[in-house]
Amino acid sequence: MNLTILHTNDLHGHVDELTRLATTARRIRREVEAAGGHCLLVDCGDAEERSVLEMAVTQGQAAMVCLRAAGYDL
Repeated sequence: MNLTILHTNDLHGHVDELTRLATTARRIRREVEAAGGHCLLVDCGDAEERSVLEMAVTQGQAAMVCLRAAGYDL
């Protein structure tokens, strides 16, 4: 089995880069799956940062919503 693991870490609430990251991850996922492989997109931690206003107001949930919308598996 061919498994490609894509990951991010230490976003610290700076979800403004997720659009670019998600676009790249979708392209790679399509290529891997077209070749018969599997692709997993995960964030390895520190996605939220309470010093960022959106993260503080939502107690970090804004980061999780953004990660799900960007297509993260975990």
